[in-house]
Amino acid sequence: MTSLARTFGIALTLISISVPLGAQRPSVAREAQSFRDLSLTPDGTMLAWVGPRDPEDAPGLSMIGLAGGPARRIGVPAVRGTERDLSWSPDGTRLALLAESAGGRPALYVVTRATGVARRVAWLRGNTAGLRWSPDGRRIGFLNTERPTHPSGPLAPQARDTGLIGRQFDIQRIAVVDLGTGAVRQVSRADLYVHEFAWSPDGSRLVAAAAPGPGDSGWYTDEIWTMDANGAGARSLGAPGCRSPRPGGPPMEPGSRTWAA
Repeated sequence: MTSLARTFGIALTLISISVPLGAQRPSVAREAQSFRDLSLTPDGTMLAWVGPRDPEDAPGLSMIGLAGGPARRIGVPAVRGTERDLSWSPDGTRLALLAESAGGRPALYVVTRATGVARRVAWLRGNTAGLRWSPDGRRIGFLNTERPTHPSGPLAPQARDTGLIGRQFDIQRIAVVDLGTGAVRQVSRADLYVHEFAWSPDGSRLVAAAAPGPGDSGWYTDEIWTMDANGAGARSLGAPGCRSPRPGGPPMEPGSRTWAA
């Protein structure tokens, strides 16, 4: 069973157990509950998601052990229901996520699995997505458009072009947060629009699918770029040819010198 099928099955299980046997069926409006951002620990023992714990509950971050027991609601010091991009640490002891303040500003939070306590690590700017832990668990990378003029993505609504056309556009870059200090730094080149990225197994390098210029129409012309974890030594390895969407990014093999394109 694929991980996607397994996660979908878990979601259906959560929905099916949300109403106890013999209880009065909720209204149609109550039944239309959604679960999103499901994230399973690497060892497959703990599931986190954003959504209700039961039909009477408002959306929020919850965890449940797959061995049994009740779901646990996690209090995040942010607007409830804005939690997204859940990502477990490599050892499964911490959960990273993005959430927004009342003013709409995103922040990075880390929840300790043992205690359920959420800590704000850093305030972020602009459009953020795609949290990726470094293998040593000390840093988290993500995709960031620091000063966006519109939401990221080719299908997102955009303002009509005015003035000199084609000279200004958003650039989505790789940013890295140091979990010890909370320092945030954009590391990929300022002229490269990054669509996907991954850490090398030893955490010393990054590999990315990227292209110069605006990214909304450039996904199919991306090249594979490699760089040090601090962004130094960036170089293109060329285009991989025909590409198909892979939300997880370009995976690197254990030897840290080759990756699947």
